[in-house]
Amino acid sequence: MHADRNNDFLAHFKSLAVPAERPVEWQDVTATSFLIGYLKGEEKERHMYDVMVTTLDSFKNLDELGRAQCLHPFFSAVDYVTDQRCFSLLKGILWVPWLHIPASLHDKYTTFLVEVALRRMNLMELVVQACVRNFRPYDPEDPVSDLNRQYLLAHSTLVSLNRCTHTAEMVILKSLQRRPHHSLDCPVILSHLRNQITVGEYLFAIRGAVWATITDQLIEMDALVTKCYIDPEYGAIDARNFFIYSDELVMDTTLPEKVLDLVTKLDACMVTVFEYIAVAMNKDLPNNPTWLHLGPEMEVLDLLADSFSLCLLKSRNTHMVAFIWLYVCVLSEPRTIDLWLNNLWQFTVDTSRTSADQGRCQSCVGYLGAIAARATFMSTGMALEWLGKLKDWLMEYVEAQAKLSSPVLVNHGHYYAITEAFMLIFCYHYVDLMQDAEYWETINGWKIRLFIYCPLEPLKFITRPVAETFHIIARNLNIIYNPDGYEFDATAGTMLTYTSFFPLGRFHLPRSFEFFKNYLRVFSPRGDERTMFDSTYKKPKTEPQDEVTQDECTVEEEPDSEVIEAPLDYEWTTLEEVDARARTSSETPSSERIESVFSD
Repeated sequence: MHADRNNDFLAHFKSLAVPAERPVEWQDVTATSFLIGYLKGEEKERHMYDVMVTTLDSFKNLDELGRAQCLHPFFSAVDYVTDQRCFSLLKGILWVPWLHIPASLHDKYTTFLVEVALRRMNLMELVVQACVRNFRPYDPEDPVSDLNRQYLLAHSTLVSLNRCTHTAEMVILKSLQRRPHHSLDCPVILSHLRNQITVGEYLFAIRGAVWATITDQLIEMDALVTKCYIDPEYGAIDARNFFIYSDELVMDTTLPEKVLDLVTKLDACMVTVFEYIAVAMNKDLPNNPTWLHLGPEMEVLDLLADSFSLCLLKSRNTHMVAFIWLYVCVLSEPRTIDLWLNNLWQFTVDTSRTSADQGRCQSCVGYLGAIAARATFMSTGMALEWLGKLKDWLMEYVEAQAKLSSPVLVNHGHYYAITEAFMLIFCYHYVDLMQDAEYWETINGWKIRLFIYCPLEPLKFITRPVAETFHIIARNLNIIYNPDGYEFDATAGTMLTYTSFFPLGRFHLPRSFEFFKNYLRVFSPRGDERTMFDSTYKKPKTEPQDEVTQDECTVEEEPDSEVIEAPLDYEWTTLEEVDARARTSSETPSSERIESVFSD
C-alpha cells in the first residue's frame, strides 16, 4: 500500500513538473524547474519538496523503475540541490540505501556525489560519511553479491573523489574513525573492518593511520573482554597470566553468556586481521579471503608502526591484540625482527625521554620480554644475547646508584620493569640454557645475585609471582644466593612503582589462536620446581560475584604509573663488597640439596 502511494506520487511529480498540455516521457523531465520554483517559495513546489523528502525516506519500498525515476532527475541539478535550503533533500538522496540503487545508475550517482563533494567542505564530509555508512550491510541477511555492489559503489566514489582532491584523504580518515559500536551485530562490525582495510590499500598515504584506527577499535573490544570475561579467580598479577603450561594456552571455552557475543565479534575481527597479514606476507592459507585486494607492497611491521606506538603502547590492559605483532614477527625475516626488537630496547633506555613517556618505555620492555620469552623463533642463543643486554643495563644502573653520595628520590620504575623482563626470559629458557654447557657457564659468570640482592630490593618491588618463580628456580640452580637468606613478606609485590605488563599471556579467542598456536613457547619447569610452583600458586577460591552486563563494561583510560618512592633507609655498599660477603658466607646452598631437586 505504501509503495503504491509512492508510485502515485511519481505521477503527481510528473504532472507538476510538466504542463499537462505538453506531455513528455519521464526521461526528459529534470528537477531544475521544480527546484527553481521551490527556491522562489512557490506553494506547489514547496508541497512537492516535502513529499519528495518523504519518498526518499521510503526508497527501498519503491520498485526498480520508481527508484530510478526518483533519483535520476536530480543528477543534472547539482547547483540547486547543493543550496543550503535544499539540505534535507540532499541528505535524503545521499542517505538512500545504496543496496537498492539500480545498477544502471551507479556511474551517474558516483559522478553526482563527487560533484556535490567538491562544492563545499561540509558537503565533502557529508558525502564521505555516506560512503562509510555503506561499508556495512543494512540487513545481515542481504545477499553477498548485492552487498559487494554496494561496497563497490562506496569505494569507487571515494577513489574518484581522491583523484579530484587530496584533501579527501583526511576527511575519509576522520570518517573511518567513527567506528560502529561493539554492541552491533557481528556482520556489521566485520564488514566495516574489511572495508576499512580495503580503503587503506588504495589510499596509500593514510594506510598507517587507517591501521591505527583499526587497532584502536580492537583494543577497545579487547579491554571490554578483559574486564568482563577474565574469571575473577585469575587476577591481573596471577602467576598463570605470566607462566603458561602447554595445557593452558587457551582459556576455557566455556564462556559466560554475558560476554560470549563480544568474544565472538573480537575473534572474527582478529581472524580478519590475521588473514590480511598472512596474505600480505605471502603465507599460504587454506582458504584465501576473497574480499581482500592488496595495494602497493609494504613491510607489515612498518605499516603497523603507528598502531604500535600510538595505540598499543598506551593500552596495557589488553590480552589479545598484542598477538598480532607476534604473528607479524613470526612471518618476518630475522633481520627485520632483530631491528624491531632493538628499536624497542633503544626506546626503553633512551635517557632523553620525558616522564610522560615512562609508561610507554615500560610497555616497550614488556613487549621485548614477552616476545623473547614466548616466541619459538627466539633461539636459545638469541635469548642468551638479550639476557646479556638486560643484565648489563641492570648492573650499570645498580653501580650508578651505589656511587651516588646521597640517595635520589626516584621510583626506579625502569629498573624494576627491566628486571621483571629479565626474570621472565630466564624462566622460559633456563631448561634449554642448561643443555648447553657453554651457555650455562656464561650464566654462572654473570653474578646475577649482585643486582637481585641489591638495596633496591627487586624481589620486593616487582610482581610477586614473577619474583618468587625466578627465586625458586635460581636458588635451586645455585646461581643466586644470599648469606642472610631471603623470605618474601606480606608486602612483597604490593607496592609496584611501574606497570607490570606481560602482553603474551593467556589467550581467549579459539579461532584466532589457530594462526599462531605453533609459535608459542610454554613454561616447562623441571623437577621439584614445578611442584613448588603449583603448590605456591594454587587456584584461589573466590566468593561468587554479581553478573556484569555489557552495558556496565566501560573502558577507562589507564593513567601513567604512580610514582612511589623506593626504600631509601639503607646504606649503599659497593658490588665488590656484596660479592665478597656472599662468597665468604657459610650459608650457601648445599650440593646435596641441588642434586635432590633434579633427581627426577
